[in-house]
Amino acid sequence: MDDITETKNSINSLIRQANAYVSSYKEDEYKEGLQYETVVRVPFSQLDDFIDKLEPLARKMKSKSLSSQDVTDEYVDISARITTKRELEKHYREILRKATKVSEMLEVEQ
Repeated sequence: MDDITETKNSINSLIRQANAYVSSYKEDEYKEGLQYETVVRVPFSQLDDFIDKLEPLARKMKSKSLSSQDVTDEYVDISARITTKRELEKHYREILRKATKVSEMLEVEQ
């Protein structure tokens, strides 16, 4: 196994340990050899540890970029949507239970 494959495997192991995930991946072959580019989404609580373990794996680091995104509003919005959808489903099920004819049932489904 070559160095770059070992490094790639080590990075994948770090990703699993940090409960992170790969959001994009690119592999290119140049005359100098293979180059991998991986964008990893790491939970904030694991970020410092992940970076501390990741940096020693690099033989040559051309660039490093960190960014964050507060997804609190998105989480709250999605939670509210799910709650609303569940209430709507409950309401439709109640109406469906009261239906006595197939035509009424089909009307509710529409």
